[in-house]
Amino acid sequence: MRLFVLLLAVTGMLSSCNGHKITDETLKVDGAYLATLQCEAKKLQEERFKLAQDIRELEDSVMYSLDSIAKLGFQAKLDQLVASKEDMHSRTKAMADSITHVLNGFYEGTYKDTADRRLLDVALSAAYQSNCK
Repeated sequence: MRLFVLLLAVTGMLSSCNGHKITDETLKVDGAYLATLQCEAKKLQEERFKLAQDIRELEDSVMYSLDSIAKLGFQAKLDQLVASKEDMHSRTKAMADSITHVLNGFYEGTYKDTADRRLLDVALSAAYQSNCK
């Protein structure tokens, strides 16, 4: 009888610790979703870097141009790019907030354990490698 109670208690503890079984399909879907967000973030980062490079080049053109008409054209383009920095900042912040929110939801729900998070990382990496180019 004691053995039965002990066995029942151990089984109950194991099932409460491992109450949710993460399926391969769940990992695949969640990994793909995170990979999509990561891919979008990477593209946004590339846009930010390109914008910064274009601004630097136009600043140099404005500074070193001897032709006053060309300088006005460079300055107009520069003003447009500088104005777009605020939009880029807003988009970057929204993307970061979105990723943080999704990860927090995953970590508070399905992926509480470190081992589960590692499985999610593997699924994310696989999905990112195959889908984000």
